Amino acid sequence: MPISISILTISCTTHMSLSGTSESDRMHRAVSKEVLYGVNGHSVRVNRGEYISQYNQFSIKEQVDLLKKLGVSIYRTDIYFNETGFFNGPDSPEKFEDLVRLAKEAEIQVLPLLSTYPWMKAYDDPTEPFLIGSDWNYLELIKQLNNLDSVAQKHIKSLDIWQHYHKRGFQSGELFAATYGKDLVYYNTGNEIAYYISKMYPHPLNPVPNPTPEQTEAFFIETFRGDEISSFFSTEEHARRTLASAAYISGLIDGVKSKDGDAKCVISEGKINFGYFKFLDFMEVKYDIIGWNWYEGNFNQRNYKLHGLNVYEELSKLAKGKPIWITEMNRFAGSRNYSGESVYAAEIEQANLIYQHLDKYSSLPNVQAVFVYELIDQEYKFETRWEDYYGLITSPFPNKSSAKIKPAFDMYRYAIQELNHGKEDYIFAVLNFFIKQPAELDTHMESISYSGKTINDEAWLNEVTLNLGNDIKWLAPEYQISKEDLNQFVARIYKELMNQTANKSTVRTLKRRLRKLSPREWLVELFLSEEFKRNAIWSGYERRTSFSRP
Repeated sequence: MPISISILTISCTTHMSLSGTSESDRMHRAVSKEVLYGVNGHSVRVNRGEYISQYNQFSIKEQVDLLKKLGVSIYRTDIYFNETGFFNGPDSPEKFEDLVRLAKEAEIQVLPLLSTYPWMKAYDDPTEPFLIGSDWNYLELIKQLNNLDSVAQKHIKSLDIWQHYHKRGFQSGELFAATYGKDLVYYNTGNEIAYYISKMYPHPLNPVPNPTPEQTEAFFIETFRGDEISSFFSTEEHARRTLASAAYISGLIDGVKSKDGDAKCVISEGKINFGYFKFLDFMEVKYDIIGWNWYEGNFNQRNYKLHGLNVYEELSKLAKGKPIWITEMNRFAGSRNYSGESVYAAEIEQANLIYQHLDKYSSLPNVQAVFVYELIDQEYKFETRWEDYYGLITSPFPNKSSAKIKPAFDMYRYAIQELNHGKEDYIFAVLNFFIKQPAELDTHMESISYSGKTINDEAWLNEVTLNLGNDIKWLAPEYQISKEDLNQFVARIYKELMNQTANKSTVRTLKRRLRKLSPREWLVELFLSEEFKRNAIWSGYERRTSFSRP
């Protein structure tokens, strides 16, 4: 699908070692940590009632091929699994096994999001009662929690409700890790549980009669915030759900680690539900990574929707050295055109916001993984209308030939390559097309790379055109080449950017593509190619640092 996206972003970072580079390079270049870039999906979900999983339109191999094309290194997918095994369809084990095997062959890790729903009343089995136990005493529990000491922790762990759900969680985790642990490193052992509690169990003080889940959540955030332990014990029902879920997660992690001692367990939340993590810490739940699902704007600034808190700063204090993973991120509602704009404009806005957030998140010291939500649009039906358009690929309904790649797919694909291989070297390589003298290139590059400005696509074109002459104009969107110019254009671009001579077969192939795409769009595809990464990005890095590629 032809798209028009910003080719370059002026910034400077690389994860490569810089020992041996010049002092000026050290001043301007930042050494970044390794960051995992991933995407969410629902490869093992089955159809349920009116819900039709769009992932079922693609084979597992086709889904993994999409992941390879995207360039992600980790894939997060939900698994409905309890102490007896999979409970979301008879073909689920085979699908998951195929996914793990094919992903491993493609050097992509799988992050299974293990279901923690057995603690929720009547979620999948309305005949199963929610166990509270004969020793439940809400007033005594609140009295114990007023102290938050070892006596209180021991009291909670002795309760029937904790014992029951910890045991169920342990059995689930033990079975799952014993079966699949040899091929896994990370386990997502909880997702948006505090968020579920805050929106699904109405508070008696809520003045809205029969509130919707959204109204219930809004009241909870406004009144109790969610950033302290007490937020989740403000009613007896909230207290029960909090204890049951925390016990199940604790057991799930203990069970996983009993069979996979090297396992790294992630718990994901969102909004400002720090209080739930504080309770998990008080109960000494052995998770390793804090996951956060974020659709609320800038992650690292005060958020007026969330009581003015800076979520990244709060999480960093809470983490105490644990890594932070952004386990879900996207434009709110994905590419849904909820503001009256065209569908295509909404898709472009989705792509641009994903790019902007990636750039910000990856630079934060404690963030070590970022996952876009999600790979393929869904037709959720039973959820809100906002849920259907988060994908990087449109819905394959009624069949997969209906699906198309959105601009956000290529934007994310480009961003992963740029972030993994260094923005400065990327710019250096492209600028090398226009300037042949290294000294002149270095001078000009520093003037635009380190100015501290945010240069958008049009400003970039104007800047480079002004300084480098008319040769840049063939990059401009309005510039078109005639059929007679195609041979010359292909030969020039291949030689200049790839430092190779295009053979006749290559010329014919590219000419066919160029008749469908503008020069600008074709360059986007070229810049994303493995060939360009090897020949242009690496050549720029080698020349600038004197290091050779490994």
